Amino acid sequence: MHKRTGLAAIALLSITATFATGLIANADETPANNDITITAPAGGTNLIAPTVDGRTFKAIRIADYKDVAVKDGKITGFDLTLADGVTDAALTTAILAAYPSGVESVFTVKGGTITLQGAYENMTLIQFIGQYFYGNGSDVYGNTNADSEAVRKLADSLMGSLSSNPAITATGSDGKVVIDVPDGQEGLYLIVETTPNTDAGRGKGQTISRAMLTGTGATVGGTIYTQVSTKHGDTDVTYTLGALNLKAEKVTLDKEVEHPDQLIQIGTSRQFTITTNVPNYQTDYPTWTPTTFQFTDNPSDNIDPFNTDGTVRNLKLQSSNDGGTTWTDMDASKYTQAKNTTTEDSNDFIVALTQAAIIAHQGERIKLTYDGVITSLKMDTANDDAHTTLNTVDLDFSNNPNVADDKATLTDDVNLYDVKLDIEKTDMETRKLLGAKFVVTVNGTKIKFIKSANGDQYTVVKAGSAQDASSVDSISVGYDDNGTVKPVTINGLAADNSGATVYTFTETQAPEGYILGANPITFTVTLTPKDANSDGTVDGVDAAVNAGTFGNFVVNGTSNTNAPVSGHEFNVGQVTVKNTKNISDLPQTGGTISKVIGAALATGAFATLLIVGVKLRRKQTSDENGSTSSMA
Repeated sequence: MHKRTGLAAIALLSITATFATGLIANADETPANNDITITAPAGGTNLIAPTVDGRTFKAIRIADYKDVAVKDGKITGFDLTLADGVTDAALTTAILAAYPSGVESVFTVKGGTITLQGAYENMTLIQFIGQYFYGNGSDVYGNTNADSEAVRKLADSLMGSLSSNPAITATGSDGKVVIDVPDGQEGLYLIVETTPNTDAGRGKGQTISRAMLTGTGATVGGTIYTQVSTKHGDTDVTYTLGALNLKAEKVTLDKEVEHPDQLIQIGTSRQFTITTNVPNYQTDYPTWTPTTFQFTDNPSDNIDPFNTDGTVRNLKLQSSNDGGTTWTDMDASKYTQAKNTTTEDSNDFIVALTQAAIIAHQGERIKLTYDGVITSLKMDTANDDAHTTLNTVDLDFSNNPNVADDKATLTDDVNLYDVKLDIEKTDMETRKLLGAKFVVTVNGTKIKFIKSANGDQYTVVKAGSAQDASSVDSISVGYDDNGTVKPVTINGLAADNSGATVYTFTETQAPEGYILGANPITFTVTLTPKDANSDGTVDGVDAAVNAGTFGNFVVNGTSNTNAPVSGHEFNVGQVTVKNTKNISDLPQTGGTISKVIGAALATGAFATLLIVGVKLRRKQTSDENGSTSSMA
């Protein structure tokens, strides 16, 4: 071992401190032993920290400490020697990975051989690494004095060269990974993640961690010292050994509907929003060109996301470099869009960032929005989930520079809901009837419906939508199911309105043999979406029925509901409307009562005239006969 100069000693101290603390979680944290502790990143605005729980790492010792000097409880200097199994050939490869052509006045390269020169000519390669490779700033993961492209390239190369060397392994739990370094094995370590890219491991949106270099605490006279004191220029700096932040990040995926509520009807248009983030691919791997950052959108069959020309309706991509506070539109040249021809679903599509865009927007948030139109709701009683309105998105992205086709897949979805109400017609007892018809209005405007083939379902259709042309404007209450009369279901109520909606039901036709009356049965149903958590998400619907003077004809079976049925609809219950064959059962209108009273008055007046006429005739007869009589 060549004896160090004072300059070399300071430089070695500086780089060892860099290895040890360039990836520090907390510079003030002092481990009580010589363990290496890895915690989650604590980085910049856009970085989303992954967990270390369940992630597995191995630590390969690359250098031993020698001649450690301590003063006032802190390490002030030490030398480095190669650890067992580490060769100069591996170090040469690693140095050339960082500086393929050498560095003027530092070293030259000829035939793959490094020749150190100047102040470095008497050093070993491991001493040169300690002298020359050091960080020059803070990295995006919250590690101080660790931002050095050369150190990253060096670590990557060593990872490839030393991956089969003996190692200490550890798996994270409770928010940290603790690598238990045996006594006498202190020194510089290469940290490599070995977590498999599976859903149970790292597959849920977490990138593989970068290869890391760090130092353990050093033992002097039976005491472990973890604080290093050195100078950066004229500044005194203290570092903590054995504590570092994970050099990895998490990608998240969130899909939501921006409309104030999630209640829909046929013809409803909803804007879907997908937010995610692009990893910092080239921060630590400048030559890594990721191949994939792709959205695969899979709406349920009753959502149409396409324009007539096959493009995605109102598709927009935006990026943000301040954590999502402000957004900037991305040019259409930065992404591609196409129908997904690999599935049987005709409404699936793929949006992918170009490779150039992935690099240009690495470390940024991405937001994708588009519109989808609801073409139908549940109309098939044999399959309750036939038209569940669910919109799912998958995000595939490159997450491992060491394996070209290693990718992670994230999935998220958003469920839209419809509100349904059953309605039936009976006689004054409980016998169910066919043939009654109702019109439904909101603020005097008729609501239109799409009627199912067998007449058991009526689904509200938005006025002016494509389906409006095939709609009906009245409901036939009750349908015949092979000789059994059953209620009909109205779907798609309370849509496109975050407040209360009042529906007025008016009977326009009574069942055969029953009386409609001059004052037809009328009642209202008020439906009010609830947002109990005040988060913009519908989590219930309040239902209220008001039958007024027809209270004895309308049986309210509705109830306030707090959970969707079958995952996609709020069932607010059933209203039963009775019919009669006796007109006296029905409440009379003011006009009818007036006519009755008028008829009664006219009959009374006519009777009086008859009485008077009779008496007059009697008097006349008496006079003619010469007799007298009094008019009683």
